[in-house]
Amino acid sequence: MHPSGRFVYFSNRGQDTVTVFRTDPATAAAEVIQVQPVRGAFPRNINLAPGGEWLLAAGADSNTVSVHKVNPQTGELTYQLRSVINVPAPICIVFVAR
Repeated sequence: MHPSGRFVYFSNRGQDTVTVFRTDPATAAAEVIQVQPVRGAFPRNINLAPGGEWLLAAGADSNTVSVHKVNPQTGELTYQLRSVINVPAPICIVFVAR
């Protein structure tokens, strides 16, 4: 869930996408607003940066991690060109405080 509480993100392994939902905190209703390709195969894990400005997707079968910018107003994702990182067997993305 986005730190604002207004957006939820789900990885779709069979489709190699992330689905973005807009939520209504008052009613808990959710609607699909975007289905974004992850530019990798079998997104095993996705995670939002602590501030909610980035979403990273680990493509377990493609050995990649892709970077997507999060629009803070709409929650929609924009793939960052040339941002695919080659990583052997990525399973989980964790952000560590410095």
